[in-house]
Amino acid sequence: MMQDLQRFLGRDQGAARVEAVFAGVALVVAAVMAVFLFVAAPAPEAAPVRNDPVEEAMSQMMGREIRQFTPLQVRSRFQTYLDPNERTDSQLRNAHRTWAGRVGDPRYDRPDLANDMFIMIDHAMRIRGVQPHEGL
Repeated sequence: MMQDLQRFLGRDQGAARVEAVFAGVALVVAAVMAVFLFVAAPAPEAAPVRNDPVEEAMSQMMGREIRQFTPLQVRSRFQTYLDPNERTDSQLRNAHRTWAGRVGDPRYDRPDLANDMFIMIDHAMRIRGVQPHEGL
């Protein structure tokens, strides 16, 4: 019987050799493990994203605070208020006080304009680190 088995295993016709079967199984196992490791690997942790404060303010303003201006108008005016060469800290503080007064004045006939200007100047002051006049 052992001779028959050796003769059977020794033939290359028809039946697969044991070594070939083991090699095939090892290849399939390696492929399955590689797929498993690729799928099961944890996603790399993303580094914390530091958002641009100007873009954050724009997003916040356009998301819910601005009533009258278009995004292009807001960006243009906002850039002016952010630029210290365009508006000094003192000018920014004075504009903030002026528009805050208009927001709270029921006689002012353009409340949406007052709201939008106050919000833009307020955000610009926060980004520039300018403190408002006392009481605002």
